Amino acid sequence: MKLRPVLFEFDVPNLRSERQDETWKNVAAILEKGILDKEPIKKYINETALQRHLDFHGCGERDLFMNCQGNSTVSKMLAVVLGKESHRQSGQDEVFTLNGIDQTVKHYGFRVECLPNSLLRPAMDGKTYPNALYKKKFGNTVNDIKTIDGEIKKDGKLFGWLSHKYCLGKGGGQDNVFQEEKRWLSWGRDISLRKDIIYIALIDTDLEVEYNKLQEEFDDPSGNIWVVNHTELQNRLISL
Repeated sequence: MKLRPVLFEFDVPNLRSERQDETWKNVAAILEKGILDKEPIKKYINETALQRHLDFHGCGERDLFMNCQGNSTVSKMLAVVLGKESHRQSGQDEVFTLNGIDQTVKHYGFRVECLPNSLLRPAMDGKTYPNALYKKKFGNTVNDIKTIDGEIKKDGKLFGWLSHKYCLGKGGGQDNVFQEEKRWLSWGRDISLRKDIIYIALIDTDLEVEYNKLQEEFDDPSGNIWVVNHTELQNRLISL
């Protein structure tokens, strides 16, 4: 009997702490193995912090990194100094979440992929356009629908589009999250010309009242409008 893969899960309030730990671990592991310049860790680190560190110690990259080779303690200490801060990388919440979901549901014929934020922008004519063409054709207003964050394919065929939100607490830009998702779901339900795919609002949040209201208003598990968090989406896809 085929074993069911363990669901990808994380503690919603601590997502960025978990991502921060992952960044530090990746940098430390690479440093401990041994590198001569910043290229192998470039995507994980704050290059300004690295340059400040080099200036302070009066050395070059090679000399700094050679001190880490084979030394777990020094590698971890430097990783904490250089690693990018997760709270400054909100876009990585989406990458972390969608990649994690993909690793589970791929065992059931589904693939989940992040899309560039310039690729698909829903329009009121029911079509989608690259962001630059959308702005040229329709302009850009505060109430427009944001670009589509990801897509799901089933056995290579497009299954659904999704909008992803990670929202903790009220105030600031967080207050707009559920309004944006309402516009996205309304577009998928009432305007989009494509009726053969699922429109998904993927929301991980601690605002239970707002999330439940959105689910009650839009979620249709047997239809093509879904309101789910990261575990609900996996369970729903696996059950199909």
